[in-house]
Amino acid sequence: MGDLSNTFTFKPILIRASKDSHCTRDILVSPFMTLFQLHKFILIVFDLNESSIEYHNFNLLNQLESIETFYEIIDHQEIDGFITPVAPGVYIEHTHPHEPLPLFSIYQPLHDDIIQMSFRMLRDERYCKLETIPSQEIAYEFQHNSQHYSIHLNLQPVNLPIQFLEEIDLHPKIIHKTGHFFETNTTFPIHHKLMHYYLPLSRNCKTTDENQVKHAFRTGIEKLVDERRRFLLEQKDCHWVEPTGEKCVYCALSM
Repeated sequence: MGDLSNTFTFKPILIRASKDSHCTRDILVSPFMTLFQLHKFILIVFDLNESSIEYHNFNLLNQLESIETFYEIIDHQEIDGFITPVAPGVYIEHTHPHEPLPLFSIYQPLHDDIIQMSFRMLRDERYCKLETIPSQEIAYEFQHNSQHYSIHLNLQPVNLPIQFLEEIDLHPKIIHKTGHFFETNTTFPIHHKLMHYYLPLSRNCKTTDENQVKHAFRTGIEKLVDERRRFLLEQKDCHWVEPTGEKCVYCALSM
């Protein structure tokens, strides 16, 4: 019998990362890489100093759901609105169900003039593997020395023989690069030898089943909408408890 190793394949992800047409990187990564690990690798391949990065996130360029999804490192102290956790690494960012006159406009509104609530989904990038991302077009946005930048990411699964699985898991690779991030007039030829960077990956990373995420998110919104209806239409005594365990931030003021 011949060598069967070449008959089995797996699907790593080829990413074209582009600042513009003069500054690009083609990188080959594992589908089990998290967005947080991808953030680290992007900084490496574009020779950016992590200590100069003040903020970053990932935005889907083709939002497939009616409610927008954003991927970032979730820090509760830096969230401008109100958030409700619904699953590990999954949050609903929303206007408050007891807010008399909600003014937020950055979220997707419900098509219900009575309810007057808006929502978006926040995903902690440390829980999200590339294989679960529902779009092939992503914007990686960040602040570098107080300046805002964006890198366009195009994700394409490719087939490789199964014997390369462990190597790609351990060593994401730069296949081709052109230009410098801050000097767009320099072009590098294709590398004859792939460049290796060690980024330990874990297939046991705490990720959440995407069907469970969608169900938990829908259930969470239904609960918030029901609470909003009770507040607007029934005007009963407030029993709302904030995720922090404190009393309602609005009703407590009027008591």
